[in-house]
Amino acid sequence: MSREGLRRLGRLELFLGLASVGLLIRLLYFTEHLSSPFFGVAILDEAFYDAVARALLAWEEVTAIDPGFRPLLYPAFLAVAYGIGGTWDVVTAVGLQHLLGIGAGLLVAWIAVRLSGSRRAGFGAGLLYLLAGPPLYFEGERLITTLFTFLMVGVLAALVRAEKRPENPGRWILAGLVAALAAMARPNALVVLPVLLGVGV
Repeated sequence: MSREGLRRLGRLELFLGLASVGLLIRLLYFTEHLSSPFFGVAILDEAFYDAVARALLAWEEVTAIDPGFRPLLYPAFLAVAYGIGGTWDVVTAVGLQHLLGIGAGLLVAWIAVRLSGSRRAGFGAGLLYLLAGPPLYFEGERLITTLFTFLMVGVLAALVRAEKRPENPGRWILAGLVAALAAMARPNALVVLPVLLGVGV
C-alpha cells in the first residue's frame, strides 16, 4: 500500500475510533436520560420550539406562535425528527441531536488534523469535544444549541478546506452556504461574514 493509502487508513481508524467513543458515551447518557422524569417535558424555550415544530408538522399557521422573531430552521429540524419518529418523536429528536454531536466532534478532529498535520492532535481535540459535558447535556435538550454548534463547526471546517485551495471557488461557495444555514438557525452566525467577504482581499 502506498504512503498516501496508509495515511488515509490511519485517518479512517482515527475517525472510527472517535465515533465509537462518542457513540458509547451518548448511549450511556441517553439510557440514563430516558429514565429521568423530566425527559420529554418541554419548558420555556423547549416548549416554544416544540409547539412550532408540531405546527409545522401539521402544516398549520405558525405566526400566532412565532411572529417572525425567531428563525425556523431548528423547529423545522424538530418537525422532521417528529415525523420520522412518530410516537417516539422526542426520543428520535434527541437521538438525532446526539448524532449531530458526534458529527461535530469528528469535524473538530478533522479541523485539528488539517491545521496541525498531526493525527494525535486531531484525536485529542475530537476526544475532548466528545467527552465534554456541556455539548452532551444540550444534545439531550430540545434547544437550538446542538444544531447551531454543528453548523458553526461546519462553517469552520469549510473555511479550513477552502483555505487549502483558495483558487477553488466551489469551496468558498460551500462555506458560504453552510454559513447561511447557520444564520437561518441563529442570526449571530453572521459574525463569520467578514471572513467570507474578505476572501481574496
